[in-house]
Amino acid sequence: MIDINQYLTGASPYNNAYALNYGDGDYSLETPVVSVPSSSNDIQHTIKDGETLQNIAYKYYGDSGKWYLIAEANGILNPFKEVESGTLIRIPAYGS
Repeated sequence: MIDINQYLTGASPYNNAYALNYGDGDYSLETPVVSVPSSSNDIQHTIKDGETLQNIAYKYYGDSGKWYLIAEANGILNPFKEVESGTLIRIPAYGS
C-alpha cells in the first residue's frame, strides 16, 4: 500500500495537496487552485510575437521561474497553447 502522507510533508508545493483514489488502484495528487490576488500595482501587458510567459516574467520580475504567477493570475492552464500575440494579460505585483 502506498503511504500518501509521505508526499505531503516538508516544504513543497504539495503541502496542501490531497489524494484522489479512483477506486481501481489509481491515485492522483491534486493541489488546491492558487489564487493570485489583484492589486492596484498590477501591470497590463500585451503579448508580442515570440514572447513567452518565461521571458515576460524575467522582464517584470527578473526571474523567468516566476512565470506561473502570470499564468495563475490570467487563468492560463497551458502556456504553450494559450499565449498568443496581441493578448492582454495582467502582470501581478509580486513582492510589493
